Amino acid sequence: HSTSPGTAADGAGGDKSHGGGGRGGHHGGGRPRKHAMDGQPLPNPCGRLGYRQAFTQRVLPALRAAAPDLILLSAGFDAGKRDVGNSRLFSDDRYCQGLDLEAHDFSWLTEQLLSVANMVCDGRLVSVLEGGYGHYETEAGELAISPASLADNCAAHVRALVGRSLTSSSLQKMNSR
Repeated sequence: HSTSPGTAADGAGGDKSHGGGGRGGHHGGGRPRKHAMDGQPLPNPCGRLGYRQAFTQRVLPALRAAAPDLILLSAGFDAGKRDVGNSRLFSDDRYCQGLDLEAHDFSWLTEQLLSVANMVCDGRLVSVLEGGYGHYETEAGELAISPASLADNCAAHVRALVGRSLTSSSLQKMNSR
C-alpha cells in the first residue's frame, strides 16, 4: 500500500489502530519506514543534556502525535552512568563514552512519559524492566559487576511512576555510593 507523509502507517499520524511510532520496519515497496528518530542519530558522545534535549525535541512530540491508547515502556538502564552497557571499547582501542544518565535523569524521563500518557491515553503507561547491568568494581581483588547503580536508577524510575520524585537527600544518598 502507499502512504503519504504524516500518516499513521509511517508513524507520524494519529490513527491509533496502527500502533503509532513503530520501530523502523517497512511498509509498501520495501522502503524503510520514516518516523521521528530515523536518519538523525544522536551526536556521539551526546551526554546527559544532549539526550534530554533529543528526548524533548524528538521523542515526546512524536509520541504526542501518535496519540497511542497505551504506552508500553521497555525501561532499560544501560545508559546509566558507570553502567557496563553505557560505553564501548572498539577493537582498535577507541573508547566511546556513553550517555551517562543519572538517577534523576531516569526520574525526569519517566515523569515526561507520564505527562504524555496523561495527555493522550488517560495515564495508561506500562513499564517493563528491560535491562542494565550495574558497574564494575573490585571485590577482594576480583573484578565484579555491582548492581548498586542499576538499583538506584530503577528506584528513581519506580518512584517517578508512583508520583514520588527524587528528593535532594535521596539523590545525595545515591551519589555517595
